[in-house]
Amino acid sequence: MSRLRSQNMFQASLILVGAALFSRMTGFIREMVIAHRFGTSIDYDVFLVAVSIPIALCNTLLFALPSGLIPWYLSEKKRIERDVPSMFLAKAVLFFGVLLFLISLFILVLAPVILRYYAPAFGEHEMYQGVFFLRMTSCIVFFGGLFALMRSFMHAENHFLVPALAPLLLNGAVIFFVLHLSGHAGIRALGWGVVAGYGLQAAVAFFFTVRHILRRSGPQTQSPVLHAAFQSVLFVLFIEVMGQMVVIIDRAFHGSVTTGSIAALNFAGTLCQVPIGILGITLGTAIFPAISRMAVDGDYIELGRVVNTGMKTVLFVTLPVALFMMIFADPIIALFFQRGAFTVESKNLTAGAFVWLSFSVPFLAAHAVLIKTFYAMKIRHVLVLVTLGGLAGKVLLSHWLVIPFQHRGLAMATALASSLLVICMLAFLQKKIRPFDIRVWASFLLRMVLTAMLAVLGARIGIYPYLGQKLYVALPGSLLAAGIIFIMLHVWMKTDALYFMIHRMRKT
Repeated sequence: MSRLRSQNMFQASLILVGAALFSRMTGFIREMVIAHRFGTSIDYDVFLVAVSIPIALCNTLLFALPSGLIPWYLSEKKRIERDVPSMFLAKAVLFFGVLLFLISLFILVLAPVILRYYAPAFGEHEMYQGVFFLRMTSCIVFFGGLFALMRSFMHAENHFLVPALAPLLLNGAVIFFVLHLSGHAGIRALGWGVVAGYGLQAAVAFFFTVRHILRRSGPQTQSPVLHAAFQSVLFVLFIEVMGQMVVIIDRAFHGSVTTGSIAALNFAGTLCQVPIGILGITLGTAIFPAISRMAVDGDYIELGRVVNTGMKTVLFVTLPVALFMMIFADPIIALFFQRGAFTVESKNLTAGAFVWLSFSVPFLAAHAVLIKTFYAMKIRHVLVLVTLGGLAGKVLLSHWLVIPFQHRGLAMATALASSLLVICMLAFLQKKIRPFDIRVWASFLLRMVLTAMLAVLGARIGIYPYLGQKLYVALPGSLLAAGIIFIMLHVWMKTDALYFMIHRMRKT
């Protein structure tokens, strides 16, 4: 049984990684189009500040609803030993649909009041633009929440491909509207693209869920687990809202940083989300249904083994990638964004933040796996305490670092706060179920850091200067060289994480 579970989890991970990679590629194109048209302009800064609350709520729902619903959904499915009654899905849609509609309406009506308190440094013109953008995008809370809800049930029923590819609709809509309407509508074209993209995602997810999940559910029977599930979701929403506050905190400091800094942080953060999303979030998503079943069955030994392997896999990939991103920050930003309205000054602003946000990549990828473990085990009070601690650390560090280091100080605060948060979560999990052998992990991390440094610095010093001035040749060539050096070193050292991935790929 455990072998079958592991193979299913790895297959789901491969599907999600492939789909996420494809979606991230279109996300890259989307950001390149936005950078080309708007650069780090004041208009784009205003847009990002104004829409930060609706987008943060959408991201919160995207992570909170699956984490809150899936364990209870699977628990109910096991209790009745057949398909979960359609009442579970129907009531979830009704409850959260009404809640999401009310939140969207609240933002629409009170947009001027929200921005008056959130962005007091806005002038009259910026405030007018900000209110328009906030009202325009208020509906994405409803669309994004509906998509997150449908995505939860698709993952619980092991349908991973459709929700993983759905962001293509969002990226495609933004690209289309910016390319075809920005000449006439300016930055407003970006707002309309965001609204259209979220609406398309929600529509596709809704129709897929109705066709493939709802129609084959059992008879409509009442279940007391519904109330517990909804309470769990509300709790997880609280946790995820605190997690999304990082972006809101950064943009709340827009009055303390130079023009274009908020846009620079956004572009840098988008690039850093690629390795986090491709590996950390996808792996956490793939293993979550399985570790939820293990937690329900009380099989904490197997759960600990899965978490241990997942963490090693995440760090095996993200540590060298993060170091590569830090060392090659300038050419990476120049290659992807420096064209059109994105000037040399924009590149320098973005690269300054990118270095520090890259440092946080392994920690945030590990956090994506750890938080799913905490949700599966229903460890609520600890999540609240560590998340509040991380948020408090982010606020204090941002306040101390923003004046001397400007937007780079905000990126430093994110990196330091995320590292402390992950260390606290690891310490508690080790005390709870002891999934990690400390000596083995110390040896693993030491080898990872040393081999990553040798590979990346070797590529920077010995390969990059000799590949010419064309970044589209020099940068991929350096990445390939660093990857080969890194893998060969671990083949020589017979690292278990590398052989685990090779073994699973062969079996799949």
